Amino acid sequence: MSEPTSIDKAYIAGFLDGDGGVAVYKLRNQNVYPRFVEFYNQQESVLEYIRSMFEGGKVRRLRTCYSLSFYRDFGLAVAHALKPYSVYKWQQLEVYESFSATLGTEKPGPGGAVSVQLAARRGELISKISALKHETCWNFRPDFMDLPLSERLAYIAGFVDAEGYIGIVLPKSGCHCVLLSILHTVPAVLKFIQAHFGGKISEYRRSGKRNQYRLLYERKRFVSIAEAIYPYTILKSEQIECGLQVQVSMTSRTGRPVLPEILEQREALRLRLKELNTSNWRSIL
Repeated sequence: MSEPTSIDKAYIAGFLDGDGGVAVYKLRNQNVYPRFVEFYNQQESVLEYIRSMFEGGKVRRLRTCYSLSFYRDFGLAVAHALKPYSVYKWQQLEVYESFSATLGTEKPGPGGAVSVQLAARRGELISKISALKHETCWNFRPDFMDLPLSERLAYIAGFVDAEGYIGIVLPKSGCHCVLLSILHTVPAVLKFIQAHFGGKISEYRRSGKRNQYRLLYERKRFVSIAEAIYPYTILKSEQIECGLQVQVSMTSRTGRPVLPEILEQREALRLRLKELNTSNWRSIL
């Protein structure tokens, strides 16, 4: 097991905020309280990287992805390490810590019964973590901007690896357009990224579901964020390389036609990027 650096913790916190979960609940009619911190992704390799940083992680293959779970006190160690770097789930991690502190503080009675006060406190924390999961968080804590820039970029790289999409589209004009799209139900994280790289956040209303928010970077704006987070990415390094190569090949509009070999290169990179974006699913299904 490797000891995680601050950069590792920031990246993993971003990944957790993007595609992870924090759970504490009570089994019905039992004084048993499962609790865990969990990550999900279509690529097992990134979960193995996270697992190598902490003790007790278990990787499982699900129907459409892999999961990495840290149960009980192993989850507590993860929560303690990631909370200072989490933009969105830091409060859930804090509740996990608080709930863990209530365990072992009182000797159970017959049948595992505990005092009314302790049972009420645990119930309060379980309700709080449930409410936080369904809350639309609009603003991030200002003190996150006090973190070193390298740690903030590592966080954004982790979030993009978990929730971002890098593509090259070919509009009717025939000019390749490179983009990074970040879609999530929590605008606070997108505002955190926006504070570093600008961009406009769009809202998509969904009937019967939580609204989604999108932050889009195209062409030169793509270059700005891609070059900044590239040293910290794990999953999308090659996607970023493809996008940057296409954007570098773009020339100013002088009215001159683009050379055929340049168009062929761009199209080859577009197809390679498309393959990278679909290969994750092929490895699972």
